Amino acid sequence: ALKGSTDAFVAKLDANGSLVYSTYIGGSSSQYGFGIGVDSSGNAAISGYTASTDFPTLNAFQSVKGASNDGFVAKLNAAGNALIYSSFIGGNGEDYANNLTAAAQGDVYVVGDTSSTNLPVHHALQSANGGGVDGFIAHIDALGNLLYLTYLGGVGTDAVRHLSLDASGNAWVTGETTSTNFPTVNPLQPTNAGGNDAFLATIDPTGSYLLYSTYF
Repeated sequence: ALKGSTDAFVAKLDANGSLVYSTYIGGSSSQYGFGIGVDSSGNAAISGYTASTDFPTLNAFQSVKGASNDGFVAKLNAAGNALIYSSFIGGNGEDYANNLTAAAQGDVYVVGDTSSTNLPVHHALQSANGGGVDGFIAHIDALGNLLYLTYLGGVGTDAVRHLSLDASGNAWVTGETTSTNFPTVNPLQPTNAGGNDAFLATIDPTGSYLLYSTYF
């Protein structure tokens, strides 16, 4: 049943369009689902944001909500009737988990933006918010353990919108930035051309460093 003023939901349809399952997910306030991905076992992972302090968590790397709006990541089993894990992603500011990519083996990558200065960073290539709003990337294993979580941004407003994996396990991320000091490595375009620029960046599988990053 609907628990908050607005709940996220997950629905699975079979190849013929028949409903396999449909479920709410949320707490007593509002929450919105933004990203979804399915692993090779049929488990569905979702990301979004919530204003609820009682958002359902399980096997969480962050079990307590940070501030007014926190990002979240949750994985449902293949039947859609139980959580495998669910966690907040947030700190003392506004946090939004904009998108999610599910790897075949069950790992999940969550990307978003945050104004928080105290995200639960782990094995980060950028351990601190560069100023204002930064993007973030989180890599979570199949059981919900945090493998890395890093800020990505400069002094302006930065947001990560999408992530894809290559055959070597490098994470390619895209988004937008108003920063004049966005971290670049071997860039095609080394400087912000004015206002809001797109960016493309590649992160190694450990999340420790940038292989490539450019304004566009």
